[in-house]
Amino acid sequence: MTQQITFRKLSQKEADGMIEKHERLFGGRLGGARAVFAYSDLSGLDLSNRQLSDADFTGAVMTGVNLSGATLDNAIFFVANMSRSNLAGLKARRADFRGAVLQGANLNGADFYRGDFRKGSVAESDRQGRLKYLSHPIGSESLPSALLGAEATAYGMRRARGGAPADFTDAELRSARFVEANLRDAVFHRACLLNADLSGAQLADSDFSGAVLIGTSFAQATMDGANWSDTLDDRRCNQNPAMLDRPLPQLLEEHEAWAKSGTARGQPQILDDVDFRRLPNLVGRELTALVAPKGCFYEMDLTGVKLQGAQLQGADFRSAKLDGADLRGANLTGAKLSRASMKKVRFEPLQMESGDRTQAVLKSANLRFANLEGANLTSTDCNGADFSYASLRSCTLNNTDFSSAVLTGTYLQHSALRECSLEGAEGANPVAA
Repeated sequence: MTQQITFRKLSQKEADGMIEKHERLFGGRLGGARAVFAYSDLSGLDLSNRQLSDADFTGAVMTGVNLSGATLDNAIFFVANMSRSNLAGLKARRADFRGAVLQGANLNGADFYRGDFRKGSVAESDRQGRLKYLSHPIGSESLPSALLGAEATAYGMRRARGGAPADFTDAELRSARFVEANLRDAVFHRACLLNADLSGAQLADSDFSGAVLIGTSFAQATMDGANWSDTLDDRRCNQNPAMLDRPLPQLLEEHEAWAKSGTARGQPQILDDVDFRRLPNLVGRELTALVAPKGCFYEMDLTGVKLQGAQLQGADFRSAKLDGADLRGANLTGAKLSRASMKKVRFEPLQMESGDRTQAVLKSANLRFANLEGANLTSTDCNGADFSYASLRSCTLNNTDFSSAVLTGTYLQHSALRECSLEGAEGANPVAA
């Protein structure tokens, strides 16, 4: 027998009506009814600050939903798609998030005490008895009816064996509480868990690759088999400032003197793999031609900094403030710039005294959710860079190379791409700004 999964699109008015009845039931008043949003499309709706404990959101499409401040104790979000939703301050104690997708969501300060985030999947069969799996592809602009995954591929077979894990890729989880939560196999790839509490959590085989774990508590957590590669945590000491031959502030002063005097005074610095976070900020500093590959500038204020021609390959600028910075001719190949604020940054070529022009490079850089409004990317090499859900409103994009770049959900004017290279680009149907 064929089992079909369909999604019903709900309006804000319809959702509000169901929630009002749910709140009446929860408050012990007449006319109440449990809210069941299973396999509904709630994308973009505002459900903030509502009482939705015990509500059922199984398999629901909830992209961009506002659930901030809501109470959802014991609610069911089994294989729901909550990507890019606002769940800040959410209270979801003992809730069921098995197989849920939370990529790019804001979960800052949320409470998931004893939440269940194990693997989970939902399948349907066609007339030939072949299975399809609810897979919620992230970044797709397709209609909810197209959310059913491919037939028994390797991905589908993995789901059949154990289901899909809860996915927090790129999520903001600052001060979130996962005390005693079951997060076995959960994916926290590139997530920010700054000051989060995972005390007593079951984290076996979880993936924290590329995550920010500064101030994160793992007291009494079970972490067997977890992936900790490329994380940024309190132990970051690839080249600690204390290990340099002179204090870092002094080295930067010497470099700045060299840059300001046209090489007459001071001396240029090579600061490979240095953690700059102990400095209060670098606002307006003149650091032209600084060599700092793999440097850590996480969350730093670099407003108006002058880094023309700087070598910053693989540097970490996540959540940093670079508004108005001068990065003409800078090399940021493979740099981490997700959620960075880069309004009106200059990335155009740097004109040298010899007459040569040095091209700015953002090749293979991660700029997911970054804000580049008003930036100048003229002739910038963005080959293979990831601009997913970034804002490029009012950007200058003359001859910009977006070959093999990811532009899924990117905000910019379509007309701005006319003189740009888009060969091999993914999601090259940007959201109109």
